[in-house]
This record gives sequence, structure tokens and C-alpha cells, in this order.
Amino acid sequence: MLIDSTIAQAYCAGEYLDNFRRSWLFERASIASDLGRNVFTAPPEEETVRETVRTLEARIRTAVKRFVPVDRPIWDALFPDWQTLQPTLDLIVGFPAPYDAITARAPDGQAHLIFDLVQWRDHAALENLDAVIRNLLTHEITHLLIGHRYPEVDAALESKDYRTRLDAYTFHEGFAHILSYQATEIDRVDRYTPQLTGAAETDPDRQKQFLEEAVCGPYYEKFACMCGMLYLAGQWETHGIDGLQATFADYHGFTQRTLDTGAGQ
Repeated sequence: MLIDSTIAQAYCAGEYLDNFRRSWLFERASIASDLGRNVFTAPPEEETVRETVRTLEARIRTAVKRFVPVDRPIWDALFPDWQTLQPTLDLIVGFPAPYDAITARAPDGQAHLIFDLVQWRDHAALENLDAVIRNLLTHEITHLLIGHRYPEVDAALESKDYRTRLDAYTFHEGFAHILSYQATEIDRVDRYTPQLTGAAETDPDRQKQFLEEAVCGPYYEKFACMCGMLYLAGQWETHGIDGLQATFADYHGFTQRTLDTGAGQ
């Protein structure tokens, strides 16, 4: 994995960041499209924040060198060529809250993971910071691998049809969450906590708002993420890796499948 920390290092050095405002990262990444504007947001000027960014950059670089995905046997089954994908990890500042980590494709088609280290600063003091980094690397690379395997799923995220987009969101986020959840191997996760079993929302009258709420906001309130993850957990508990492979074969109707099995209830 290549690491480009040009923007984060410029910030730490106190350089003028407006030179980066027109970068595709702020103009053409998915959140810029979703928000309909250039998303560059001037980061805090406090030296304490700069020092935190320096610490995070060093820790992330170390974690990348020794990275092994959570649930690697499932990765190997779903994405047999995953090690051939070499994304660029951009360590930046300048995203608005709450966007700490996203995936995107550059104008040249290259796959990118983008971590905003100012948005990460609440993680810096955590004792389990290495697990958090592993979790987010696993989660975001899963999104890239899904898009690499099924470009039509990524295309569906831009559809004007609510159900088509919801299928794509739920498929994407369900797999990304179940493979990375708490940086814990799948057979050691308790999926019957109140946080998980009460996470979904199904009211059909607020579709536009729900498409945002499906994947944004407090972790356990992102209903597409939780609903998809719980459905996949059931497939794994019943059929193991074979069940996940069979489900991964087709995203169409994925949302309805999660509801039909009661995952969202």
C-alpha cells in the first residue's frame, strides 16, 4: 500500500493549505458529490492538534506495514486476488466532520483510502488505537474490493432510485461492517447485544433522509450498516464462509433479503 501524507505533513509544518483546496480529494471525492460542493474545511491552528496529527501519522504508517485484515479467511474466500489491489492511503486534513475515513477513485482510476487525521484526533489517546486502525483499514479496503469485484454496485450508489441505492448501500456496508466489526474475528463477536438488535429503521415515508441516515451518523444508528451486518452474521452462523460467498454473488434485492429474514426487526 502506498502512503501519501503530503497534506498532513504540510499542515504539521504550518504551511498554507489553500494550495490543496482544488485537489480532487476535496472536489471530486464521493462526499463532495453528496454535499454538492468543495468540502475543504480549514483545520484548527492549535499546535496540540498538529502534534496529535504527527502521532497518528506515525502510528498509521507502522500499522500499515504489519497490516493483516480482520477475518482474513473470509477475505481470502470473497476476494481471492485482494493482495494484488494496491490502493494509495492518503493521510490528509481538511474534511468536514464526521468524515474520518472514506474510499474513492482518483480521476486516473486509482483506488484511494483517505484518512483525515484531524477527524481522527479523538482516537489518538485510545489504548486500542492499533485495533481501531486495523478495523478502519479492513473496513475501507473491503469497500474498495467490493467496487473492484462489482463496479455495478458502486454505480448503483449514484442511482436516483431509492431501492436500488439502498440495496447497494446495505450490501456495501453490511460486508464492510461484518468483516471489520470491533477488529474482532467473526466467531468471537457477540451479535445479540441491545446495541445491535435494536439498530434498524424501516419507515418508508422518509426515504431521502434515510439514505443519509443509512450510512452516516452514530455507529449503531446507521440502519443499512447494522441491518446488512446482522443478516450476514446469520448467513455465517448457518452456512459459514460458504453462506457469505453465496450471498456475495449478487447484491440485487439485498435489502429485502435482510428484512425477510428479520435482520432489521
